[in-house]
Amino acid sequence: MIKAGFAEVDITPPPGTSISTFTEDAAFNALTPLSVTACVLDNGKKKVAIAGIDTAVITREAFSAAFESLKKEIGLDLLLCCASHTHKGGPAIRAYGGSEETFARIEEISPEIRKLGLDANRMICPPEKRGDRKLNEAYYYSLSKRISEAVAAANGKMEEVRLINGRSVARDVGYNRRQRMKNGCTVTHAGAGNPDIEGFAGPCDDEVIVSAAVNRDGKVLGSIVNYGCHGTTEFSNSFSADWPYFMRETVRKMTGKDTVTVFINGCCGDVTQINNLDDKGPLRAGGKWPKILGQRVGFAAIDAMTNGDAEEYSRIEFMTEKLILGYRKPGRKNYEKSVKLANTPPDDSYERFWALGTLLIKKESELNPDIECELNVLQVGNLLICTAPTEVFASTGLAIKASSHFPFTMVAELTNGWLGYLPTEDVFGPSGGGYEGQFKFGSYLEKTAENKVREKLSGMAGSFSPEKEKPIVKKEEGKPWWTATPEEL
Repeated sequence: MIKAGFAEVDITPPPGTSISTFTEDAAFNALTPLSVTACVLDNGKKKVAIAGIDTAVITREAFSAAFESLKKEIGLDLLLCCASHTHKGGPAIRAYGGSEETFARIEEISPEIRKLGLDANRMICPPEKRGDRKLNEAYYYSLSKRISEAVAAANGKMEEVRLINGRSVARDVGYNRRQRMKNGCTVTHAGAGNPDIEGFAGPCDDEVIVSAAVNRDGKVLGSIVNYGCHGTTEFSNSFSADWPYFMRETVRKMTGKDTVTVFINGCCGDVTQINNLDDKGPLRAGGKWPKILGQRVGFAAIDAMTNGDAEEYSRIEFMTEKLILGYRKPGRKNYEKSVKLANTPPDDSYERFWALGTLLIKKESELNPDIECELNVLQVGNLLICTAPTEVFASTGLAIKASSHFPFTMVAELTNGWLGYLPTEDVFGPSGGGYEGQFKFGSYLEKTAENKVREKLSGMAGSFSPEKEKPIVKKEEGKPWWTATPEEL
């Protein structure tokens, strides 16, 4: 019988730490706490942990430090660190500007600009508004310790559990942010009311999948919740866990004050809360919207729990594969424009920031052409969890789910690292386009990367089988309970 334990550790940054934007603006208050929520599962043979982290991304270095510590401390076999992808409200835990070594080797940069150094070129935010560099660095290095603390605390609370696996639908939360246009191309956020929009360019996965752990007394100790939508409802220059915080709080209020919900974000590389086909609705950002949308997902999670049965399971299996990917090359126009913009003095321009990023990533591809992409598949009874370190499109997640033999399959992005967007190959074709495929910071993988990741994860998922087969029970031939003809009414 599987044992499970859950714990939560606060990771709200101190005032003056940078928020997760490209400008490194400082934030001085928190609208919601930020947390690491952790679940440990143990069947006596294998011990695995899943940590949900209120950050935009998780770096490979932070994950690795936490995993190495936990292997020694509690004998952990597998760790999945899943970033919630809170955007404007999350802490800046990585530098977007690349390394000084790479910057120094970019031939296209003039000597005048080179003297300014990477730091001066990377920042759009004026120095007086930036976060405290010492605070930023201290916070980053503390993150792996906080992850370890949460997992170790969960390990100390383990008890025998039965699992409730369930699914429901979160309606009117996420929408595909890519639109097909009349000119045959695709645009990211074409703008509500734009008469040139023909329709959505891709699907949205509205499914909420839940696995809840129930102890011998029937108490819900915690749950794992999987749903895919960008954490972009908060725009206030304050720390916030965005809508996932309110989802967790909704589940807590319905199941008990000690319940811990581990959120693992689904495939939302092209999904946000904005419906670009609705020209009459509100923007759905800031104010009440993080709470409203979080509650909608939370209610769906509760619905999934209450429609499932608690069952005993004993099987825990996993597979980890390292897939080697390459870089793609920037388009000619993008490259030429980037060279021109990168050689102008700092002017607080986003365009210049992205231009420098194009040159930095291009040089990095020449210095280190191989990219290691870690893929994981974890089985817990009749639940399968597939993960990738990229921002995955909804269509990719749906395809991986379809390849699974399991009644419940979660696909989680931004796990155990960050390799930017994983656009589908059509993004680079004649009807493609949009933000996600432009060569820059956060989008640089080879054009066929999505095919390779999808096929590898689907193949890995296909090698697992559910612990318990769930036969389809046919209902007996129905008979009316009571009848009355119109004359008898």
